[in-house]
Amino acid sequence: MIRFSMVMLVVGLVACSASSPRSLTSPTAVVSIVSSAPSPTRTVEPTVTPMPTPTPVPTDTPRPQPTDTPATTVGKIGQKVTASGISLTVNSIQRVDKMTMSGFTLTPDQPGFGYVIVDVTIENTSRDQASYNPLYFHIKDSDGYEYNVTSSLDPKALKTGRIARGEKARGTVALAVPKNAHGLVLEYRPLDISLDAPIARIALD
Repeated sequence: MIRFSMVMLVVGLVACSASSPRSLTSPTAVVSIVSSAPSPTRTVEPTVTPMPTPTPVPTDTPRPQPTDTPATTVGKIGQKVTASGISLTVNSIQRVDKMTMSGFTLTPDQPGFGYVIVDVTIENTSRDQASYNPLYFHIKDSDGYEYNVTSSLDPKALKTGRIARGEKARGTVALAVPKNAHGLVLEYRPLDISLDAPIARIALD
């Protein structure tokens, strides 16, 4: 009886062992962790559009103008004097009592007067056009008296006309002046300059 019980115990143990479930390894759960923190925002630098460099505008170079001799300055014989864009040069002077040519003789109307014959050169230094005329000349003495141009028999007498910039005109002008007058100054004032403009003045003594 006891032996039978032992056999049944062994059989029961074996049965229990066979019916017991095997230990299963639970699969490993993979947890994906997603960060909820926001990604850093990339700062976009503003694009600066360069301003165009202004193109320099060429300027006209002013043409140098000749320096005018002030009206108070008096030149000398052989010296070029420039005033108001016109140059005057007295090349030579001659004093005579009368003028004679081809049998014609001219004498001053007033007693005690003689002729001063002046060889002059006129040059347009800076004006577009400049007129010239023997009537633009007169002589002033030390007492302030003025004497105008008179008729001339000289074949080289100055004519009338116009000269462009850089051109010259030459000739003689005759003026009747007292023989005892001194401090003579020849003045040249064209009609196409203003009355208050500087003029060329040259001493003849």
